[in-house]
Amino acid sequence: MDDLYDKLESSQAEKYVYRLAKARHRASLDVTEVRAVKSEEGDVLRDPRAVKERWRAYFAHLLNEEFPRKKIFLGQPVAGPVQPWTVDEVRKAVKKMKVGKAPGPDGIPMEAWRSLGELGLQWLTKFFNNITRSEKIPEAWKDSIIVPIFKRKGDVMDCANYRGIKLIAHTIKIYERLLDMRQRDMVEIASDQFGFVPERSTIDAIFIARQVMEKYREKNKPCHIAFLDLEKAYDRLPRAVIWDVMRKRGIPEYIVKTVQVMYEGTTARVRTSLGTTSKFDITVGVHQGSALSPFLFIMTLDTVVKHLLEGPPSTLLYADDVAVIADSRADLQVKIQKWQTALADAGLKLNLKKTEVMSSIGGGDAVLDVNGTAFTQTEEFQYLGSILSADGTVDAAVRGRIACAWLKWRESTGILCDRRCSRVLKGKIYRTVVRPTMMYGSECWPVSKTHERMLNTAEMRMLRFFERFSVQKTLVPKLLSVVRKKGRLVLATKSILF
Repeated sequence: MDDLYDKLESSQAEKYVYRLAKARHRASLDVTEVRAVKSEEGDVLRDPRAVKERWRAYFAHLLNEEFPRKKIFLGQPVAGPVQPWTVDEVRKAVKKMKVGKAPGPDGIPMEAWRSLGELGLQWLTKFFNNITRSEKIPEAWKDSIIVPIFKRKGDVMDCANYRGIKLIAHTIKIYERLLDMRQRDMVEIASDQFGFVPERSTIDAIFIARQVMEKYREKNKPCHIAFLDLEKAYDRLPRAVIWDVMRKRGIPEYIVKTVQVMYEGTTARVRTSLGTTSKFDITVGVHQGSALSPFLFIMTLDTVVKHLLEGPPSTLLYADDVAVIADSRADLQVKIQKWQTALADAGLKLNLKKTEVMSSIGGGDAVLDVNGTAFTQTEEFQYLGSILSADGTVDAAVRGRIACAWLKWRESTGILCDRRCSRVLKGKIYRTVVRPTMMYGSECWPVSKTHERMLNTAEMRMLRFFERFSVQKTLVPKLLSVVRKKGRLVLATKSILF
């Protein structure tokens, strides 16, 4: 234990603390302690073999089934010479890769390539050029390990409430990053898309959504928004559609063939709390955890619905999170049905249970899909982590962020409530871990005095736990000012960007 506190007081204290915090957060999402799951019929399985087989069967079904779609007529290949990779491109790709990540089946961490310096970059450049010319990749790259991550909602024993993240070899991720960078230089993504695009973020989309609602309210006009949810979008995206889109967007054939080779014959195993399952094939979708998958997905979606994109603020996309805005329910219904048809033609499907409609005037006729099914109507919707309210207020958003901050606080109590940790260290952790969670999206809030009091009250309660102050003590305000000074903290509301 003394060694732990020595590390916390060393020059590397911050890195060590953040590593601990990340490990605790990952542990809260992993299935390490879940040793029983439910079968497809709902029966609880406890036998180790049955549990492992259930995980294997679930992901094997998920990653090998396509939704019905129209027949794809592949576009014409874009002929051209193979452009060799350069050392500078490989250097940029390696620099973009994060360290401290779990290695894939080959066991080679990203730190190994970084430590090799220029020698490693030159070797990788030759290696990647050989792969591109030969259109063959190492067989080991086609294997991956799926780690089920709990979505933190629903039944913990239901496999459907887990997201499968693939642990892929880091070397292929560097190669994917090269392909990603070169394709981004060739393809322009519509301004409606805010996900996985440089200089665009969730905050931009949230800000536009709130501004639209505010402008409608100022003009006393009804505002109708549909939040479309795509069912298993990454896992069920047909690969034939991806190849067709790449050719239609002018991607050279040598890149198309390289990506196809990377997806042919891929297999996976599922890592469970009771061991790793046997292998199974993967024939559908893009890889969760891949460096290339986000761009392949947004490029495909951008192409499939290009004729429906009206530009912000009428349509807002963040990867597969879609918001469609209209002046009337009838107009909104027409837009949703057009989206539903376009997605279905490409093998994508709206999740009718999770697609919701919000109207500033409430009530009214139900909004229907192409089959006559009514969508859920709501007064509040959590859009990209920030709650939007039909009446345009931010009361629910503020309460929601405070609740999220308390959850993040509880994950960090091992440090924040430890008397042997310095106030400077506690203040640093609070400023960089807890407070950003509470203030997320606050740039878009029209903050009132009531909201300021709510935020400051929540922060005061958290700071009292720093030193375990009692609420009744008369010296609490003075002591809290000392904590703020020693921890280098200012009021939470002072950090809001206007």
